[in-house]
Amino acid sequence: MNDNVLVLGIIIAATVLLIVAIWQVTAAYRARALISREQSFRTLSEESAAAMGRVADELTELRERVASLERLLKEID
Repeated sequence: MNDNVLVLGIIIAATVLLIVAIWQVTAAYRARALISREQSFRTLSEESAAAMGRVADELTELRERVASLERLLKEID
């Protein structure tokens, strides 16, 4: 009887340890995935900000060109 209780206790302890180990491995995997996703979002955000800066510069240049054309047309009239 005592042998059966001992074996049952060992099986329960091994099962608990296995569950905890699996839980920790999956938690570490989720954490790595979250870090990777955050890095991707950070990179995308930086690229978007740089693109917006380039678009703003190009828009400024276009406004200057349009203003120059308007002055030229006024001189012609």
